[in-house]
Amino acid sequence: MIIREFQPSDYAPALVLWSDADGVELAEGDSESSILLYLARNPGLSKVAVREGNLIGAVLCGHDGRRGFIYHLAVKREERGHGVGKRLVQKCLEDLKREKIERVVILVDRENKDGLRFWTTGNWEEISRAIPFGIDL
Repeated sequence: MIIREFQPSDYAPALVLWSDADGVELAEGDSESSILLYLARNPGLSKVAVREGNLIGAVLCGHDGRRGFIYHLAVKREERGHGVGKRLVQKCLEDLKREKIERVVILVDRENKDGLRFWTTGNWEEISRAIPFGIDL
């Protein structure tokens, strides 16, 4: 397995992966044009895992100069439990650290038991006093 930068050509297979992953909510900001713009604004930070030419994992990663953000971590069902997600996140964190980012934030659906287990075993802390808000423009 190799971990490499998310390329524009990875969008279609990543979309299939995200669509199949419990807890990954696809929304209006996940169109191909929006994701390509995100990749351009955060060059080299988003990653994919590839085995024998097939995309088996993907994650979006970026920052605003102050905080890092990780979105849409997903691993193909049959590849879960083998450290693929952990390696993708580790690579994102290494790259964010190189960018001088000191804090990284994620959003996890409260109903996503596998996702909650993954993030809590990775020493991520729940920010219980924060309530996420959003607005569609």
